[in-house]
Amino acid sequence: MEKLGIDEESKAKVGARRRVHERRKRRRNERRMKRQERQNGHVDELAELQKAIEEKNEELERQQANIAKLNAQLEKEREFRKNSMQLPSVRPWHLTIGREIGKGSCGMVYAATFGKQSVVVKKLDRKQTTLNMAQTEAHFLHNLRHPSLSLLVGVDFESKSDDDYKIIMPLYSVDGSLINLLGTMLSNELVKTEIRSTWMDLLMQVTKAIAYLHRVGVLHNDLKSNNVVLHRNADKSLTAIVIDFGKASFIADGHVSSRSTKPKHIASEAKKSTSSDIFSLGCIFKDAFGLVKELHISSNLLVYIIFIH
Repeated sequence: MEKLGIDEESKAKVGARRRVHERRKRRRNERRMKRQERQNGHVDELAELQKAIEEKNEELERQQANIAKLNAQLEKEREFRKNSMQLPSVRPWHLTIGREIGKGSCGMVYAATFGKQSVVVKKLDRKQTTLNMAQTEAHFLHNLRHPSLSLLVGVDFESKSDDDYKIIMPLYSVDGSLINLLGTMLSNELVKTEIRSTWMDLLMQVTKAIAYLHRVGVLHNDLKSNNVVLHRNADKSLTAIVIDFGKASFIADGHVSSRSTKPKHIASEAKKSTSSDIFSLGCIFKDAFGLVKELHISSNLLVYIIFIH
């Protein structure tokens, strides 16, 4: 009996030690699992942190790309201004101003002669136009060089004889008549005499002129059929000339005041861009293909327009 009691006591001690060992094992396992959970949590946190860092880096790269683009546009503007020579001055007694041929929000346009040259004189009301605004428009005309962009003959910003600034440009005409693109189409006179390829060529001339402006960092901001005039060359060919740079700006500072209503040829956005110029160009094409029935736009032409931009 005594031996049996010892065996039972030994078994009880062994069982107790086993239970203690199992409890310790469970606790170790629980601690190990908690450590693993904490480690996994740290891994998740690190993964989230890494993702956030990558997103920030991508955002920084986008910002750097935008800054580089802006710097490139500003460099174009600095180069443009650096190359800007003094504006040629025209004395009022050298001008013979004739009839009014146009009217805008800030002034009037007149036919005139400068020596033996036929010109147009744009008079900008000093009450509505600052000297800087007039100089900016004149500088655009003076420095931009493209066969389908208006040139500058000279300026008269110093005359005290009247209340306006004068910008003098060549007179572009067809057989002695002042004709803009839309007016020509509506009158249908030249449509009858000019072949389809000529009209397609005129539209492409306008497109190339706008593409040139954008390459040198300039926005026209008021592109419409009335601001495209035709000129008959000595060889009887026609050239489309984009005029009126009164609202032009550099792409880098293309902000304009927001208006409640805008002309249909201007995209409805507060910040002007190359896209808004292209929208206006599309309106000219819409006018052309709507009024001149013989013209039909093709997919090849659309691809070409996109390509040159």
